[in-house]
Amino acid sequence: MVLDLSNEVEVPYCQGAQVIWAPDSKRFAFNHSPPHAPHTSYETIALYQLRGDKWVALPSPVDQGSESSQLAQLAMEHLPKSAYSCRAQPVRDILKVRSWADVNTVILYAYSAWEGGRSRSSEASFLFTLKFDAEGNSKIAKIHRMSAREIEKEAGEQ
Repeated sequence: MVLDLSNEVEVPYCQGAQVIWAPDSKRFAFNHSPPHAPHTSYETIALYQLRGDKWVALPSPVDQGSESSQLAQLAMEHLPKSAYSCRAQPVRDILKVRSWADVNTVILYAYSAWEGGRSRSSEASFLFTLKFDAEGNSKIAKIHRMSAREIEKEAGEQ
């Protein structure tokens, strides 16, 4: 089956595109960086599932139209209050699929850095384990807040 992602992804001229296949090749994640303000960094995902002979977009775990960072949408209760105050603005907002643990489980990396919160700046990184049902709906099964050492290692790999 063929899918033209240029017709599927809602924003033109995405950069840093990467496809991550599920082990059975019936689902995949599309990591990409849509156009964004020059002084910021923004990466997000799109998820697809093969149904019959057609690729179907799956519901995103985040609302792309929201003004909240992707990480804040996924883990608000796990973040410091300064990270998502109404004055805080994300300057780096990254959501990436790292891998598929199995055909129904994806490991999602989320990182955000904010300015304008209660502290001068805040940042946080998490790993989320998302489980999918047969229809492609996802649910967060596990949340891991990354340590400073894990964040440094992640930054070194990018």
